[in-house]
Amino acid sequence: MVLQAVSHCYHPHLKTRYTLIVLASSGLILGLTGVAKLWSALGTSRALIIADPLLGISYKHLLAVVAVIEIVAATLCFFGRSREVAVASVAYLSTNFLIYRIGLWWIGWKQPCGCMGSLTDALHIRPQTADHIALVLLIYMATASYALLFRQWRSEQKYIGGLATPAGGASQ
Repeated sequence: MVLQAVSHCYHPHLKTRYTLIVLASSGLILGLTGVAKLWSALGTSRALIIADPLLGISYKHLLAVVAVIEIVAATLCFFGRSREVAVASVAYLSTNFLIYRIGLWWIGWKQPCGCMGSLTDALHIRPQTADHIALVLLIYMATASYALLFRQWRSEQKYIGGLATPAGGASQ
């Protein structure tokens, strides 16, 4: 059903199996971490009132906002009519997460990212281990989505180049 909804996609390279795998896996990652963040944000832990070291807002509000954004992006990955928008949203979101992590590193923050919410407690995973897993997943989403965007850009350049030559691409 999801495949039929987006079968009218303009870019033929975004109809590939690789694209489906990237969107499905990114949607799953974003959906699970979004739900985990929302679950955490709705909790009553005193740690939620502490301000984030980089943005200065409480973790409760930060987790809630980011959770909604992740769930929207996951929904685009699974049900969006435009694969271009879904891939771009994964690239945009993963870029912002990478910038956030670089910001934490820049200010000397040594604690693990709370990006999994309270999921680490529920799964009995050490926060440092969860942080490493989250970083690997983030790098995967960024790399895969940018690879798809680059492929899209290249195919557009070839298409435009083909229109610019006489006889629709035949050289004289």
